[in-house]
Amino acid sequence: MKSLFYILMLSFFLMAQSNAGWAQAQSIATISVDSAYSLTQFYANDPNFIIIDLQMAPKYTAGHIKNAVSLDFGRTDFSSVLDSLDKNKIYLIYCTAGSRSGRTKDSMQVRNFQTVYNMHGGFNTWKSKYPKDTTVAPLLLKYGSKTLNFSYVPTGQSKALTIKLTNGANDTLKFSSFTDPANPVFTTDFSTNPQLTGFDDYTFHITYSPTNLNKDTSSITLYSNGGVMTIRLIAHGSAVGISNSSAPKSFRIYPNPASEYIVVELSGKEDEIYQLINANGKLIKEFTIEGQSKKIPVSTLSSGLYFISNTKTRVPFIKK
Repeated sequence: MKSLFYILMLSFFLMAQSNAGWAQAQSIATISVDSAYSLTQFYANDPNFIIIDLQMAPKYTAGHIKNAVSLDFGRTDFSSVLDSLDKNKIYLIYCTAGSRSGRTKDSMQVRNFQTVYNMHGGFNTWKSKYPKDTTVAPLLLKYGSKTLNFSYVPTGQSKALTIKLTNGANDTLKFSSFTDPANPVFTTDFSTNPQLTGFDDYTFHITYSPTNLNKDTSSITLYSNGGVMTIRLIAHGSAVGISNSSAPKSFRIYPNPASEYIVVELSGKEDEIYQLINANGKLIKEFTIEGQSKKIPVSTLSSGLYFISNTKTRVPFIKK
C-alpha cells in the first residue's frame, strides 16, 4: 500500500492550504509519528512546508528528521524567532519527547499560525520507526511552476511577475551566479546577495516589455549551493489587452482537526468527483458536491491523517 501512496502523491500538484480569497481557519493538532511521516512524504519539496526541530543543538546534530530546521527551544530569542515566521506556512514541529513541542504548538496557536502539526512522542519515537538524518544542507525551491506565462501584453506596455524562492532545508542557501534572459524583452531584478536560512524566502521580479506581436520565449537560470534552477519564460505581444488567464478553482476543509464531520467548501462551481483517501492511499469514499459545500461524516474513521482530493487539488485533514 505504501507504494500506492507515493504514486498518488506524485500525481497531484499540491495547492492545499493556499486557497485564494479565503481566510483559512486554524488547523492546530497533535499527530502520531506515523501521520508525521506521511506529512513529510506528502509535502516533500513543497516550499510552504517547514519541519522545525526544537531539540538542543547537540541533539539536533546527533540526529533529526531530514530537512528539519534547528530552532533550539532554549534560545534566548526563541519568542522573537517565532514572531518572525510566516504564519501562513505549514509547520511540523517536534522535540525530543514531546513536551517542548506541545508548549510551542500552544504558543504558535496564540500567535495565529494557521497550520501547525505537533508530533506526539518526539524524536525518540520517530527514530524507533523511521530514519534519522545528520545532514545539514540547503535546498533551492520555488513557489509554483518553473514556467512563467505572461499571457498577452500590449506592445509599448510592461508586465511584471513576482518569483518567490525559499530554502527548503537546513543550511544557509547562497547564490553564486545567474544567467540573464537571452531575449531582451525580459528583464529581471534578481540579485545574488540574499542568503536564506531554512525559514527565509526571497522575492524578485521578471518584467516583459513586448516590441511586436510575436510570441517571446526565454529563460533564467539560478546557481546556488542548494541546486541549479531554470525558470522558463513565455509571453506574447498583442495590439490590445487580450487575456486568456482564468482563476484556478479550489476548495477548503473545516473543521481541521475534525472528530464528527468535515465540510468541503468550494471556491466556485466545480463538476468534479471528490475522494476521501487515507494516508496509505486507500479510497474510503467518493462523492460529488451540489452547490458550494457538503458535510461529510468522519466519526467512524480511525484517528490519523486523511485527504480529500479531486483531479486538481489534494487537501489533508486530521481525524481526531
